[in-house]
Amino acid sequence: MLDKDITKEVTNTDYSVSSPFVLDNIVGDNIQTPIVSLTNMHTEPTTTQSVSAPTIPTETQNEPVLRRSTRTHTVPKYLRTDLAEIESLKAHLHDQFKIKYLGKLHYFLSLEILYKDNGGLISQKKFATDLIKEFGCSNYSTTSSPLDPSVKLSSIEGTLLTDPTYYRKLVGKLNFLTNTRMDITYSVQHLSQFLQAPREPHLKAAFHVLRYLKNDLNQGIFMTKHADCTITAYCDSDLAACSDSRKSVSGYIVFQGDSPIGWKSKKQTTIYLSSAEAEYRAIRKVVGELVWLERNCSSSPEIQSSSHGVLMRY
Repeated sequence: MLDKDITKEVTNTDYSVSSPFVLDNIVGDNIQTPIVSLTNMHTEPTTTQSVSAPTIPTETQNEPVLRRSTRTHTVPKYLRTDLAEIESLKAHLHDQFKIKYLGKLHYFLSLEILYKDNGGLISQKKFATDLIKEFGCSNYSTTSSPLDPSVKLSSIEGTLLTDPTYYRKLVGKLNFLTNTRMDITYSVQHLSQFLQAPREPHLKAAFHVLRYLKNDLNQGIFMTKHADCTITAYCDSDLAACSDSRKSVSGYIVFQGDSPIGWKSKKQTTIYLSSAEAEYRAIRKVVGELVWLERNCSSSPEIQSSSHGVLMRY
């Protein structure tokens, strides 16, 4: 969305308007258009847009460039620390939007950032605490695993919930929590299979995840300051993990140095008869992620000078 000019003409089909209208005529002259301004920032003379990620500009004349990425599931460590460039960017943003600098980021979109000498911890402690209170699990006992390994969930067993939106709301918030709690990624993926017709065992399993979160609310992602930019990936698959469809589940996690920057758990779309086929499918997913990361790293001189390559372990 940041790459398109919102001032181009569009046709209104909801009202009786015979001619196209321009968005500026609706919002008024006193409203800035941030999308246009951010797009112009990507087209500075010394920068070009990345092919794999158009929202990340790359330098073309050895000029310092601040990475302005909108990709939300990774936190790049290679942000420039050139103070002059940072001040220049702040001044430019202030001219466009009249911003107010509030200092270091500590809380944003339910993400809590705690700064340390060797890095920073990103967590969602308040969000998890509020979630447990919202669904009445404050007095529940804790558990050491996100799912009960002795319970096999099915889409046809158990009584249907009278209010399915209650379950969907809980799973949706748990899914948002996976931004910093990768340890519940598989559990949330498993519970998401039953959003269409949730049943009582599914809700009980979701409450089990809340009990697990209550066990340690301080967990999060620690982003180190180490110069090691080696990309390391781990992947795995579980053959016929879904009892209803017999489809396998694959998952991966990617590290930049010691810091996790990408992870995913997903049910495969095809039924495979052998574990080898399911494993190759899992590898295919993580390789796609590695290619995206490698292309972005190759455009950064900071990473090129310190990176030792890409490693993948299965």
